[in-house]
Amino acid sequence: MLKTFVLLLAAQANGGLITTDPPSDAEVLRAMPKVARGVPILFEHFRDDMTIVKNRLASTAFAVPLPAGASLTLSKQSWECAVYYTETVQSLYPIPVSTKKTQRAAWTVGDRKEPIYEAGIANLTQAETPLMVHFGKDRSQQWTLIRIDPPAEKK
Repeated sequence: MLKTFVLLLAAQANGGLITTDPPSDAEVLRAMPKVARGVPILFEHFRDDMTIVKNRLASTAFAVPLPAGASLTLSKQSWECAVYYTETVQSLYPIPVSTKKTQRAAWTVGDRKEPIYEAGIANLTQAETPLMVHFGKDRSQQWTLIRIDPPAEKK
């Protein structure tokens, strides 16, 4: 599973109209780098299994002075959005071939079918890594997976 980070900034006038809504999925996808265009059947490149995680980095309000003693209050919000996806490159002619760039691990605990835990394989070698937890089809959360070393043996 590949990961792309998108940083979105939003500014709004008049402090009373501040919204706390995160950016829409469409805004996040528009901010991502474009996929290379291909030639149908000969070469196609696309993304599947997309998951978008949104995290507010900062929200600040400040006043901008205007002539005649008036002022305008601006609100600035910064969002970090992580997009997890599987990248597929496919060719159907002259020899059908399809390659998927994904390096993820997904698992459950015991006999339970949910929640499903998912992380990048390369990230599992780190002491601390982001972990996606899927509670059914409609709800996902991003957690942090921390490696805890076993206690040292006493002599």
